[in-house]
Formats: sequence, C-alpha cells, structure tokens
Amino acid sequence: MGEIRITGGEFRGRIIRFPDEISLRPLTSFIRKAVFDSIDVEGAEILDLFAGSGSFGIEALSRGAKRVVFVEKSKKLSDAILKNLHALGIKSCKVVNQDVMSFLKSRSGREKYDIVFCDPPFSMNFDKDFFPLVKNFTRKYFILRRQKGKEIGDEKMLSEFFPYYKKRIYSDSVIFFAFERE
Repeated sequence: MGEIRITGGEFRGRIIRFPDEISLRPLTSFIRKAVFDSIDVEGAEILDLFAGSGSFGIEALSRGAKRVVFVEKSKKLSDAILKNLHALGIKSCKVVNQDVMSFLKSRSGREKYDIVFCDPPFSMNFDKDFFPLVKNFTRKYFILRRQKGKEIGDEKMLSEFFPYYKKRIYSDSVIFFAFERE
C-alpha cells in the first residue's frame, strides 16, 4: 500500500492509503501545501477530476471545504478513496467511478463547483471538448497539473477558455491556476 500524509487542517498528520500496484504520481506534500497556500478552500465545493489517491480532495476537506466530488475511473482507486473517507469519518463527499470525459459530458451545465482540480496522467492528451466542458463546471478556479516541459499545447488550449491564469513550476510539475477574472 502507498501512503500520503495530510499536511494541514483538521486531519493534519493523518495517513491516507492507496493501492501501490497502480501507477500513480500523487501530489507531493510540498506541491499540495503550495497549492493550498495559494487558494482559500473554506466552505468551497470541489470537483476532483482524475482523483487518483484522493489526496487533493481529502486535503481540501481537512482544510475546510464543504463538499468534494471525486471522479476516478479505476475501481481500485475509487474504493480506496471511499475507505479513506470512511476512516476519517467524512460524509460530505461523493466518489464517482467513471471516466472523466463521460462524467463531464453527462452532467455538463447541471453542476458548478467553486474549484475544479484536474491531475490527469502526464501522458494524456486532451480531447478538444475538454476545456470548454470543464469551464462549464467552474465557478472560481480551475487548477491543472501537467508535466514540466510538455505543457505548452495544454497552456495554449487552457488560455482560450480561461484567459486569466497563473503558472507555477514545482520540480517535474507545472500547476496552472485559472480563474474567471483578475
């Protein structure tokens, strides 16, 4: 089993576990702390796309988020997220075991979230419909993690739908913080 430690809030220091036979590159505690130092999640409703271990959403809940919807295609990872939420006594969540594009297309325009966090596999190329769809779900922030050096095309597409964004580099990762207006 892989393990990640929550870095702040109510569950600070608690461990979440996930199956390590699945290839994951969870957010490091350094990146998670940097992201959460940049945004306020108190009372926020969050959509965690490509949730993986669930570390982003669980960290957000620990720091005062109101509700998180986790979307993860892998049944093993979805089950692990549910177990971690149960172990922490968290009930204000939903775990959706579904492909992200299918989820976005099936619910487009019906749901809005204060923060949409997206951490897809670095090898993934976005469908042309991805950014317009995800914009429909975003009230305040869209946060995207990509691999350093390979984010150029993603940045171009992102900027078409989110003209205001900041880009931060952390080791092998680039984090985009996109928002509606400055």
